[in-house]
Amino acid sequence: MTQKTKQIISLVLNIMISVLMVVSVLLMVFGVQFMGEDLALVSTKSEVLKFFTVDSNILMGVISAVYAVYLILLLAGKIAAIPRWLHVLKLTGTVGVALTFLTVVFFLAPFVAPTFWSLFINASLFMHFITPVLAIITFVFFEGTPAIKWRETFWGVLPMGLYAIFYTTNALTHVVDGKVPYQYDWYAFVQGGVWQMAIVLPLMLAFTYLICWLLWLTNRAVYRASTRRLQE
Repeated sequence: MTQKTKQIISLVLNIMISVLMVVSVLLMVFGVQFMGEDLALVSTKSEVLKFFTVDSNILMGVISAVYAVYLILLLAGKIAAIPRWLHVLKLTGTVGVALTFLTVVFFLAPFVAPTFWSLFINASLFMHFITPVLAIITFVFFEGTPAIKWRETFWGVLPMGLYAIFYTTNALTHVVDGKVPYQYDWYAFVQGGVWQMAIVLPLMLAFTYLICWLLWLTNRAVYRASTRRLQE
C-alpha cells in the first residue's frame, strides 16, 4: 500500500470520526434512543459534558477534523508534511477514546452496568465502540510516523489528568457519611468509600500512560515495517 493510499484512507476515516462525534453528541443532548432504553449515559443537555466519554469523543472529533484538513492540503501539494504538533495531538486524542473503550469493556460494562451490552446502544454505541476502534485503527495503521518523540507521549495523559482533577474535586466535595452519592460518582470509582480515590487515581493515570505508550510504540512499529517493505 502506497503512502498516498494510506493518506486517503486516513482522510476518510478522520472525516467519519468527526461526523460520528457530532451525531453521537446530538443524540445524547436531545435524548434520542433508537436502540431501546439507554441506561448508560442518562444525562442530557449540557450535563453530558460531565462524562469523560463525551469529552474524549469531542476532543477526538475536533482533532480528526483538523487532521483531515491538513491531509487535504498534503494531498493537494499545499504542504510537505503533517506538522509534528498535530501528530502529538492525534496521539493524545486517540489515547482518550481508547481509554474510554477499555474502561467500558473491562470495568463499567461487566461490573457497573445492569447488563454488559447496555453500554453499547444508542449514542454509546458510537462513543464507546465505533469511534474508539476507528481512531485506533487510523492512528496505528494509516498514520505511522517517527515524528513523535518519546518525551511527547506524556501529553497523552493530559486530558485524563485534567478530568481526574474535576472528578476528584466533584466527588470529595459531595461526601455524605464517608461515601459519595452515585450522582456525583457516576463511574462508581469510589462507591466503596472515598479512600478508594487514593488507589483509583494513580491506577487510572498509569493505565492511561500505558495505553499512550503502546499506541506510540505500535504506530512507530507499523511505520518502520511499512518503510522497510517500500525499500525492498
